Amino acid sequence: MALALITLLSAYLLVLILKKLANFSIFDGFFFVMSPFVFIILLNNLFFYKIGFYKIETDVVYLHALAVAVFGLGSLLVDMRRQMIKVQPVLMKYETPDLHLSWLYTIVIGSIAIVFLDIVMRVRAHGLANVLATAQGTEQGSIAAHLTLLLNPLSVLLFDYYCEKKNKACLFLWAIALVCVFATFIKYHIISAVLTLAIYIIIRRPSLVKKVIIVAGIGIVLFFVLNYAIGFNVRDIEVETSFYLKHLWKYLAGGTANITNLEQYIAGYKIELSFWDWLLAILTSFWDMFSLKLFGVEISDYQFSTVLPYFPLNIEGDETSNVISFLGAVYLHTGIVGFVLFTFIWGILVQAVYTTAKESRSLAAVLPASVFLAYNMLSFFSCYWELSNPMETIILAFVLFFFLPKRKKKKALHCIKELH
Repeated sequence: MALALITLLSAYLLVLILKKLANFSIFDGFFFVMSPFVFIILLNNLFFYKIGFYKIETDVVYLHALAVAVFGLGSLLVDMRRQMIKVQPVLMKYETPDLHLSWLYTIVIGSIAIVFLDIVMRVRAHGLANVLATAQGTEQGSIAAHLTLLLNPLSVLLFDYYCEKKNKACLFLWAIALVCVFATFIKYHIISAVLTLAIYIIIRRPSLVKKVIIVAGIGIVLFFVLNYAIGFNVRDIEVETSFYLKHLWKYLAGGTANITNLEQYIAGYKIELSFWDWLLAILTSFWDMFSLKLFGVEISDYQFSTVLPYFPLNIEGDETSNVISFLGAVYLHTGIVGFVLFTFIWGILVQAVYTTAKESRSLAAVLPASVFLAYNMLSFFSCYWELSNPMETIILAFVLFFFLPKRKKKKALHCIKELH
């Protein structure tokens, strides 16, 4: 086991060193996606097993070491190609577009009002305790549910505009928007919103990287604890303080720890998986939302991560999980050869999106790219791409930039140096 952990850490650090030499920074697509996997495995097998959690199996650790190396290779190829054929911005001053704030305020306030009203109506109809128990603050498929996703990129715009113009009204609306998203009690909505903002700031405002990482980390843990604490308080349930730590770790490590559990489950019940059906389900998840409503049919009815059984993660058996990480799902659907090929292509795709966002002066590229990278960062938890929400949020972020009216743009200050 020790050798496997050393191999994983060595592969990770080697790629980071090469990244630092190539880009003068370690913060990029590779860092966002692979870091959670590495730290989860190290923390689980070095610390959390001492409080009762099962260790992540050695073969799974080696599998992730391979993923880190292959994903890193794909990422580095994008870096090398960019250095060879593209001009390098030596100095570039990002500027937030001069938006018509009245339009931005109208959309934000309108979205908040509709989402809040839907939450209130659900609470009145079903009771606060039931809403908290089901973690569905908004009606699934309702306008409010879609506007909750829209608040993700809107909150980023508000905060960015505050950083640029020091407009306190934007800061206030940003805080209210996050509270509104949190009030839906759907954990990954608020977590993805915080991660999107953090990645956006890392891309656009590198000087704030350290502050962003600290604040985002604290914010996510705080929202997670509050989510449960409010529910327990409403239902008069008392839990020990250790519950929050164990439950938080279950959510973080469950997708990785379940790779072995699910592999044994599939072999035991002789379940046949289809990679191409799974891939089709991912690619058509957003469009299925329309085909189902308009014609009553789905392009793909293949289900995987949304129908998994619960597996115990600790010796006591009180912490169970029914999720699988994106890497785990790829491995189970493809085998080792397909896993290597898919992870390599995934590394290229993620780094290409990051590089495009980093080099772009347009928020039309940076904003949806930040959403894309945020959901890829959440790949350690589950296969979110099987749901329509990630793609819908990306599209909303892209469309939003063109929909909002803008004032006359100011000339940007930049200097370009060509590499020959």
